Amino acid sequence: MKKSDFRLILRMFIYILEFFLLYSLEQIPGLSLKIYGVRPLILVPFFISAVVFEKEMYALALGLICGVLVDISFGTTLGLFMLILGLIGYLTGVLFKYFIRINLFSTMIFDFFVLAAVGFLRFYFSYFKLGIQNNIYIWNNVFIPMICYSGILFPVAYFFNKYIYYKLSEEWG
Repeated sequence: MKKSDFRLILRMFIYILEFFLLYSLEQIPGLSLKIYGVRPLILVPFFISAVVFEKEMYALALGLICGVLVDISFGTTLGLFMLILGLIGYLTGVLFKYFIRINLFSTMIFDFFVLAAVGFLRFYFSYFKLGIQNNIYIWNNVFIPMICYSGILFPVAYFFNKYIYYKLSEEWG
């Protein structure tokens, strides 16, 4: 086994361990900080900050793993967010490898778009499609703060995963 293969396996193991740890922290009721009764979605910023540095197929694998954890966290049908985050991971790997420069500003903007998409899909499948009243109230008072609160965590996730990537790869950033 080459040294670069070992580093790749170690990096993927650290990312997966990070996702499981963050999922566990999200599920502990008294531990996560609530602002106005809204808890952040911690997995998605850490997922985006990990896949911007990886190649497409590794980003797809990380998206599938993170998607399963988000499905379990949301209580939705298993596979819905797995498919969505898998596709987002693959597209992120392609976009940031060939088209977009990797820096904090561009990845943070991309993270807010992904958080908005995930938040909207959860809102659509959990509230809007079921015909629950006061949809605008729920969107404005639950999902918009969740997106903003989760997006604020992104710089910590970005620098943490950037350190892991450059420490365990042969590239320098």
